[in-house]
Amino acid sequence: MSKKKAMFFKAASGGSGEVESQAIITAINGTDVTLTVPQEDTIKTMVSSFFSSGIWEKSVAIYVPIYGTASSSKFNWKNPVDSDEAHRIEWGSFWSSFTGEANPNGANAGANSHIIPSAVLTENDTHLSYFSTTESTVDGIQIGAEFTGPPFLPNISMNIKDSNDLFVSTLNSWEAGQELEVSNTSSIGFFVSNRTSSTVLNSWKDGVKLGTNTATSSRDVNLSNSLYINALNKGTGAIANRSDTSWKFISVGSGLTDTQVIDLNTILTDNL
Repeated sequence: MSKKKAMFFKAASGGSGEVESQAIITAINGTDVTLTVPQEDTIKTMVSSFFSSGIWEKSVAIYVPIYGTASSSKFNWKNPVDSDEAHRIEWGSFWSSFTGEANPNGANAGANSHIIPSAVLTENDTHLSYFSTTESTVDGIQIGAEFTGPPFLPNISMNIKDSNDLFVSTLNSWEAGQELEVSNTSSIGFFVSNRTSSTVLNSWKDGVKLGTNTATSSRDVNLSNSLYINALNKGTGAIANRSDTSWKFISVGSGLTDTQVIDLNTILTDNL
């Protein structure tokens, strides 16, 4: 990131993130890799920018799985502790590599974030972001969980490119008209599904807003199935709609302002 951009983010809202950056670095270095100085500097720059733009405060989880191994890439930057409660990723056996991105093993991927929507997310104030680096070859979910029915509702999910070339954002319901579908012909890019109120759901790609749905949301408040990455968690051990896209960044948390979505895209473009 240029000094000019770094100064802009610092001026935006304050906070350095130095302690948080060091916690991330210490956690990763305590696994099977040793970060280089440039890698450590990038972590510090990104966290500082997340702080000053207000993105850090609004995130429950931030994942950057680019450090070469499953162990070093599992940590939630918001709380880099190796536990379910800290929302570290449980990769399972369906991922082939983590050099520069998390690469799924074909269309059998799926990873448990241990994020329980009803426990840590607010019904009308939620975002999901996913930085995809490859084209999808299957109609799968990038992040998702549904209520264990009947009725079966994928209450929180994003599908960045379905079989109809649509980017589908579902934040809090699958009732007719409450999801947001926008045209998208490539699964490569930075995608954000973002709800800021009961009547504002928008979808973004590469810092550009693609559409907004103003239909009133409704989510089962007891959505206790954890969010899965590259799959949909249907509960009771059923994992479906697996996706084969590789990725290098995910965030989950409260709804972002338009400016924050644009800032987040800039931070990632400059640093990843």
